[in-house]
Amino acid sequence: MDRLHTGDIGRIDADGYITVLGRWSERLSIEGRIVFPRAMEEALFRHPAVESAVVIRTPPRGSEQGEIAKAVVSLLPGAVATADDLLEHCGVELGEGDRPAIVEIIDPMPMTPTGKVARAQLQEREWRRAGG
Repeated sequence: MDRLHTGDIGRIDADGYITVLGRWSERLSIEGRIVFPRAMEEALFRHPAVESAVVIRTPPRGSEQGEIAKAVVSLLPGAVATADDLLEHCGVELGEGDRPAIVEIIDPMPMTPTGKVARAQLQEREWRRAGG
């Protein structure tokens, strides 16, 4: 069998259907569990005020075990939502244990030249803030 290594991680169910979980390089280790940010990002996109969203890792704080999932979000023009609104939305969509721990709302969202959210730039900014 030939393989193409793309860095994507997925799951094959009993019927042979493939579900892409996310990119291996974007995974988070939260309290000993491997978590992919894709489900959190998709839940955020289902909120009517969200224009763009990305979930990044933050270093552990205090007694936290492992990394912390932080959502960085920009809102649609004229839309109104608070970080607490978005956390509550994700809690309903995903359950409290699978939602981001923190939401930061920014404007504008940094983008790459190809029009994607600049995840690496936001990740680097987060580690600089934490002194890492």
